Amino acid sequence: MTTKHPLLLFLTFLTIGQILTAQQREISDLRTGWKFTKGLHELAFESNFDDAEWQDVVIPHDWAIEEPFVIDGDGNTGKLPWKGEGWYRKQLDIPDHYKGKRLYLLFDGIMAFPVIYVNG
Repeated sequence: MTTKHPLLLFLTFLTIGQILTAQQREISDLRTGWKFTKGLHELAFESNFDDAEWQDVVIPHDWAIEEPFVIDGDGNTGKLPWKGEGWYRKQLDIPDHYKGKRLYLLFDGIMAFPVIYVNG
């Protein structure tokens, strides 16, 4: 029984050391600063695309809810005109001190068949 205590003590210190030296995660809120438009824009994925005329939106955003109900529409969609293509864009500047670090983009929910472009 006494041989287990040094092992337990060693594992405790090892765990504490790993916790103290672990990198802290930085989380950035990206809900603001988005641009949106409906319709087909074949070059909107390009990083230098001009989106100045697009609508400013805050995420989460549901463009279908802004449109009138479709009386004879599908009841499964809440009779909302959700079909079609919509584009969201955001300019994201990553500071130099992140170079060589791993970054994650987490989207909590995206409606139907998303395609995501980063850097064009």
